Amino acid sequence: MSTEIKQCSVPSCTSRLLAKGYCGKHYQKNSTYGNPLASAPAQDIGERFWSKVDKSGKCWLWTASCYSTGYGQFSVGGRSGTPKPAHRVTYQMIKGRIPNGMQIDHMCHNTKCVNPAHLRAVTPKQNMENLRGAHADSTSGIMGVYLNKNGSYRVAAYSDGRLHRRGPFLSIEDAETAAIELRNEIFTHNHLDRTH
Repeated sequence: MSTEIKQCSVPSCTSRLLAKGYCGKHYQKNSTYGNPLASAPAQDIGERFWSKVDKSGKCWLWTASCYSTGYGQFSVGGRSGTPKPAHRVTYQMIKGRIPNGMQIDHMCHNTKCVNPAHLRAVTPKQNMENLRGAHADSTSGIMGVYLNKNGSYRVAAYSDGRLHRRGPFLSIEDAETAAIELRNEIFTHNHLDRTH
């Protein structure tokens, strides 16, 4: 039985296959520029990118086109390029490659922000820990606090597929405090709870 090592699909490249038919170098170029052979000068892309950013506040706001979700979009290859989320582009320009399977979390919760100091690479689980506000099905309007039929409040949060509960609480203030304490106990990336 022969074990054939697959190579990059770019002609004349003898590097080992990483993903989507490319080696690491050509995969990154294709992911960033929309072309595995691209050699666009970083300064040119940088100038074009930063010209679309308002840096007047703590959050650096994307002023160009956005996806319907509110995240900025930027075509690295110009008008002919595939749009990429602007916060991911700024992360790659300033902090480097985004590890496979990781997401870029806005610690500031501002989808238009591209300030690299507000961005961090996280797992999908960690990204879900850094939410702001109550879920749409909340009966109390406070994240993690739910109203019981008898008028008391209960606290609930999921982590690693397990439901964690606290309560009952007679006041919504006590329940909110308990919800924050619970998240701080079971979560690692709930930035908002830890900074307020």
